[in-house]
Amino acid sequence: MGNEVSQTTPSAPGAQALDARLQKKFRRGIDLNLKILVRGERKTGKSQLIRSIQTSTFHNTYTPTPALTVQSFQLPEAATDEVVKVDFWDVVDEAIPQKKGEKAADASTCNVYQGAHALIVLYDPREPLSFITAKDIIYNRPDHVPAVLCRNFTDCDSGNAVKTEEAVAWCAEAGVPLLQLSLRNAFGLRELFHFINSIYLDHRCRSLELSLALAREKKLNFPPLAKNRTTKRSSRVSLRNKSGAHYKILLRHRNRTNSNNNSVYQASHRLPLRLHR
Repeated sequence: MGNEVSQTTPSAPGAQALDARLQKKFRRGIDLNLKILVRGERKTGKSQLIRSIQTSTFHNTYTPTPALTVQSFQLPEAATDEVVKVDFWDVVDEAIPQKKGEKAADASTCNVYQGAHALIVLYDPREPLSFITAKDIIYNRPDHVPAVLCRNFTDCDSGNAVKTEEAVAWCAEAGVPLLQLSLRNAFGLRELFHFINSIYLDHRCRSLELSLALAREKKLNFPPLAKNRTTKRSSRVSLRNKSGAHYKILLRHRNRTNSNNNSVYQASHRLPLRLHR
C-alpha cells in the first residue's frame, strides 16, 4: 500500500513519531487519519503482516515484539485523491519489559480502541488457543469498530487443529468476514487492502451524510422567500409615480427628444425661404 513507513514504540496512548519524509509529506495537512488495530496471539504473524504491507518482504525468523508499536504510511493515490494517513497499531496483550521495573505500552496499559476505525485479528489454525483468543478479541471489541478475522498460514495445511469450516461457520454467526492469508507468498493481501479501503469509504460516506444533513437543517432554518405577486399591469411604472426610477429615465428621454425637435425646428426657420417653396 505504501513504501514510506515510520515506526515507534509509544510510551503513552496515541504517542506517534514520523520519519522526516512522512513529516514533510503530511506537513501540508491530511484529510483523514485512520487507526487500524492488529491483534492476536503471539506468533500469529501480526508484525509480519505490517512488514508485508510496508516492504512486501517476508522474514523467516521470528522476533517477538516487546511492546505496542505504531507504523504509519499514506493510503496509496490509487484508492483516493485525498491525503489519508493510516496508522497500524501492532498490539501486544502483555509487553516484555526491556529493563527491570520498566512499564511498556500494551493492551492492558492503554485503551487501544480509543479512536480506532477497524480491527484485524489473526490466528494460527495449527494452534487452537490462538483461535479462541481471536474469538474473544472480536466478541469484546466495541460495537462501532468493524473487524475482520484472518486465517494465517494457509500455506501450511497439514496438521491444522482448527478446520476452515469451523472458522467459516463462526464468522457467519458473528457477522465478520474471514480472510485467508499466507504472508510467505503475499496471498490474501489484496483482499485485506480492499477491507482497508472499504473502511475509508464508509467513513467518507458517513461524513458526507452528516454534511448533507447539516446543509438541509440550515436550509430549513432560512426565512421563507417573499413571493413575487407583481402582475404585468403593476410591473409597469406609471408616469404619475414621479419617485420611480423608470419615470425619471422616461422623463429624461422625453425632454431630450423635445429638445432635439425644437433645435431642428429653429434651424429650419433660419434657412432661406427658397428652400421651402
